[in-house]
Order: sequence, then C-alpha cells, then structure tokens
Amino acid sequence: MDAIRAFFSLNGIAVDENWTTQVKKWACLQLPNGQFIRTAWKEKQKFPSKVRMSRNVNHDGDSQSLEFAEVQFFFKITLRDRVETMALVSKFGAPDVQLCAKSSGALLICQYQGVMALEVISIKAISSCMAMVPFPE
Repeated sequence: MDAIRAFFSLNGIAVDENWTTQVKKWACLQLPNGQFIRTAWKEKQKFPSKVRMSRNVNHDGDSQSLEFAEVQFFFKITLRDRVETMALVSKFGAPDVQLCAKSSGALLICQYQGVMALEVISIKAISSCMAMVPFPE
C-alpha cells in the first residue's frame, strides 16, 4: 500500500521497492477515554441498519492542529525495534471557513477525500470519535 510505504519513508525506514505489504488488520479499538472506534473495513460489510458509525475520528495533524479522518483499519508494525499500533485513515479536507465563521465555530463542514487522502497515523494521535453527518450542498 502506498500510504504505508509513504509512512515508512517519512520515518526514515528504507523499504525495498519489491517489498509487498502484508498487514493483519483489526476492526475495533478502545481509546483511553473509553470510546470505541470501529473501522470502515468492517462497517462497510454490514447492513446499513447494523452500522454503528463510530469510525470517524479527530487526531493531531502534522501542524499540531486537529484533523478529521475515517479509520479504514488498525494494524501493528515494528518501528525501531518497538511494536506500534497504527491506523490507516482517509483524511477529510479542511473545514469550510465561511460556514464555520457563520456558525460561530459550532458547525464544521469537511469534504470526504476517500482513497485520495490515505495516511498512516499512530493511534496515540487519535483524540476522540466524532460524527460526520452528511450535509446537503
């Protein structure tokens, strides 16, 4: 997966170009605050009436500001002789500034980026689970 290769590259880990990704995924994780995060990988396999919609999170981004993403799946990797738990996420775009200002910061409208914005993050960066409700244009 390109997102996992990019993560290795950003962390100074050399990966052979013929290296193939083999990841053991899992679908649910409990945060220290008690919230359960689920994943698109499993939730999309369910009937719509059974989906829990707890796969959207806010997390610390590169610029130390909060960013929003949909968790695709969780996995573990070994980095510098330590096992780390990571999440493959699909990032949402930045909030619409005008709507945010008009609502006094109460409404944040973000565009879903899908597979075009996949990124690997540490689960330690995840702050909480949150709702991303479809918004009419």
